[in-house]
Amino acid sequence: MRHIISSAAVFLSLSACTTIQVSESVNIEPVAGVEPAVGEISSTPVGGVMFSQFKLWKKTGVKLNERFIGSVGGAPVDVGTSDYLFKAVADSKDAYCTEKLTAKNLFGVSIKNTCFSGFNARGEVTKVMVPADAVWWSKDLPNPIGLSKLEENIPRPGAFRNELVFLGSAGKVIRILYREYTGDFIRPAFSQDVSYDAASLPVEISFRGAKFQVIELPGSSIKYRVLSSF
Repeated sequence: MRHIISSAAVFLSLSACTTIQVSESVNIEPVAGVEPAVGEISSTPVGGVMFSQFKLWKKTGVKLNERFIGSVGGAPVDVGTSDYLFKAVADSKDAYCTEKLTAKNLFGVSIKNTCFSGFNARGEVTKVMVPADAVWWSKDLPNPIGLSKLEENIPRPGAFRNELVFLGSAGKVIRILYREYTGDFIRPAFSQDVSYDAASLPVEISFRGAKFQVIELPGSSIKYRVLSSF
């Protein structure tokens, strides 16, 4: 028991003097576009998005393929498969380190980043590391863990998505739902249900400047060509 308390006390008393040298940070960049592209022939089932125009911010980094839970130098560590890692140099070793603080003190407060190093021939990490004062706490992983790309859209001011959803057809009528999203994209800021005459095909339909040629209505889907965007 005395040994365990001593290790934890040492970890608590060390200030963050060891450094992590960032080689390649998690990337955040604006992305704008339309899906599908103008001129492209596409099809979608009932409830599917026919067309979207968007501006958003994409966050790209690396993640562990398996969750790691353990203790390093007396520090409880928990790194999940949704935690971003950035490329770095830690203790003079090539490594990937967590973007957020994932190593905790005795009070359960996250105070340190966690790094993974020791790449094998398959590109998996074999060691886990936590920075302390003048040294790095490190240990071998029970099993090597692979890395893969992690990507998500993040909410930022100015982000938006406008889209048209195919609601189906009945007789000679096509129903389409228009939705506008802003910010976090959690719920539509505006929506509108519209209907179009489809007595004969192909037929051209339009909404707020976006134009489409409806080619076929096979079963419970729609086949169409995008002529112009919003």
